[in-house]
Amino acid sequence: QVIVGLRLGFNPPPAALAINSLSQACQITRLIADSEADGIAFYIYGEAPTTCLEWIAPAIKAAAPRDTEGLLPRPQRNTGTMQIIRVGLIGAGAIGAVHLAAFKDTAGVLLVGIADVKLDKARQLAQRFRIPFASDDCDALLARDDIDLVVVATTPQHHAAIAKLVRAAGKHLLIEKPLGSNLQAADQILDACLAGRQAAGVPLIHRYDGTRYAARELIRSGAIGKVCFIRHRFGMNMYSDPRFATPERVERSWLTDPSQAGGGMLPSASIHSLSVLSFLLDH
Repeated sequence: QVIVGLRLGFNPPPAALAINSLSQACQITRLIADSEADGIAFYIYGEAPTTCLEWIAPAIKAAAPRDTEGLLPRPQRNTGTMQIIRVGLIGAGAIGAVHLAAFKDTAGVLLVGIADVKLDKARQLAQRFRIPFASDDCDALLARDDIDLVVVATTPQHHAAIAKLVRAAGKHLLIEKPLGSNLQAADQILDACLAGRQAAGVPLIHRYDGTRYAARELIRSGAIGKVCFIRHRFGMNMYSDPRFATPERVERSWLTDPSQAGGGMLPSASIHSLSVLSFLLDH
C-alpha cells in the first residue's frame, strides 16, 4: 500500500514542508485522489494551531469522486451526556501552559486549578485561562474533590514525590517526560501507579502522528521487508537553542542542570525518538 502523509500547519517552506491553508489541503488531497495512492494520513505537530484539524473533513470531501460526493457516511454526533473531566495542573511553566491551551480546546474538559511554588506564575496562568483556583501549595490543589485528573509539569526532580501524592489523593495522573531524574525515581512513580486503579500516562505525543501509524502497519505486514535500520529526525537544532547554547541567559536553564533534569538530552528530548521507535517496532 502507498500511504501519503500530509503535515498540517506547522512551519512554512523551506523550514519544513507543510500544508498551511484549507484551500491548499483541498487542492493537494484532490491531486492525491487522482494518483495511485491507497490512502492519506493527516498529522499535526503538537505546536501547530488546533484549527488545522478543521481542515481534514473538507479535504477528504474534496478528494471524493464527484459521483459519490455527498454520499460519504457522516460521523454521528454523540447526543448523550458527555462526562466532564475536571483537571488540575501542578507546575505553571512553559509546558504547563501548553497543556492548558490543549485542554481549553478539548470538549468535555473543565480546568479547575493550578499550583506552583511561584504563586505569581500560578495566578498569571489562572487569569490567562480563566481558572478559578491558584495556589503555591500542591496539597491544597490535591485536597479538592472537584478535580479528577492532575497534570504534573514540574521539573523532573520533583516528579516522584508529586506523583505519589497524586495517587494517594485518588486522582488520575498525566505526568510530563522525562518520568524522573533517574531510574530509581521512575521506578517509584511506576510502583505508585501500579498500586492504584486510576489511569496514568506520559504525553509522548510523537508516536500518535498518523504517518507513524501507517509506517507501523507497513512494518507489521512485512510490506517493506525486514527492518534493520531506522533513522528518525525531528525538532530543532539543539545547538542553536538558547536553552542549551546559552543556558545562563534563559529561564529554562534547568534543562542543562543534572540535579534538576537528570541525564541530559537523552531522557529530555531523545526520549521522543525512542518512544517512536518502540511504537513502530512493537517493542
